[in-house]
Amino acid sequence: ARMVGESHGYPFFVQLWGRAAWRRVRGAGGGAGPVTMAVVEEAAGEFEIRRNDYYIDRYRELKERDLLPAARAVAAAFREEARLSDAALDRALGRGGGDGPGIAEAAKALEHLGFVWQTRGALSWEPGIPSLMDFILEHAPPPDDDEAAGG
Repeated sequence: ARMVGESHGYPFFVQLWGRAAWRRVRGAGGGAGPVTMAVVEEAAGEFEIRRNDYYIDRYRELKERDLLPAARAVAAAFREEARLSDAALDRALGRGGGDGPGIAEAAKALEHLGFVWQTRGALSWEPGIPSLMDFILEHAPPPDDDEAAGG
């Protein structure tokens, strides 16, 4: 349950947990055995390091594409709502526009990167990886106070 919960259902994170746990099982004598809570506890550090490496890669990718302010604004909007309408996503992107791409281009880029996605048949947006949103909010610089005040 811990492995699934901390992966947020994101397949890559499930794989990271599985790899870390399997390495612990194999390392304890070279054979196979059950994945116990003790194994999960031992594997947690490796999982966290690899997950944070992934977050840092996505952070840098967003920064290189001038999408970090937009991603931060979208992540903040998702703190208020589990799903965003097209209009709510556009408003969030407008708040985080800065010198980056326009709203439509930013939405398309964030969708392409998997930062946000639409469930098939739905008009609302969901976070691609909720824990990545938290990472972005924690590490991305907040909007400049002068910009937020309109000056």
